[in-house]
Amino acid sequence: MSRVEIYNDRVSIQLPLGGHSFSADDISADVIGGTQFVEIILPSRQTMLVPEQEFDANVAGALLSAAGMPCRDGQCAVYTRPLCGMVGIMAVEDSLHKMLRGVFGERMYYSTPLLSAATLARGVVLQRIDDLLFVRIYDDGLQMAEVMTAANDADVVYLLSTIDREYHIYNTECRIVGQSGGLIEICKTIFKHASCE
Repeated sequence: MSRVEIYNDRVSIQLPLGGHSFSADDISADVIGGTQFVEIILPSRQTMLVPEQEFDANVAGALLSAAGMPCRDGQCAVYTRPLCGMVGIMAVEDSLHKMLRGVFGERMYYSTPLLSAATLARGVVLQRIDDLLFVRIYDDGLQMAEVMTAANDADVVYLLSTIDREYHIYNTECRIVGQSGGLIEICKTIFKHASCE
């Protein structure tokens, strides 16, 4: 089931994991027929960020393929608005994309948990949705942004320890975005500073 949040100027809809389904029945008629912008958040493993100046909508699918996450049969590549100099590219079911366009038209735009306004001078920004861990590492700019599969807390600990070997993140700040999903308990034991936003 989709999660819907309504703000003054926009509606935010988080699709179920992987963006495989959506029901307009979950959305009120005034939102469907309204004038607010509609943000569609896609929590998907098939997600990547590219610098805004390097982004070309015509090759979004090719960029996903080059990153080892090609669109499968029945999928298409969609992309976000630029934020903090980056654009997110995701794969979504083509039929779902068409349905969303049919319901919301040009008022809708895509977003990804991998691309949020939360940044740090040096540290890690984490978000956990179902079995996905969205990781961004900053050190005087974005150093890494990736979606990883983490079915349980042990997977989270393993992934963070693997990242620490390369980026030495444990002595930096850790900021958790969205619902903690148990991350705060894990991160408070391994990071120098861990907080929820």
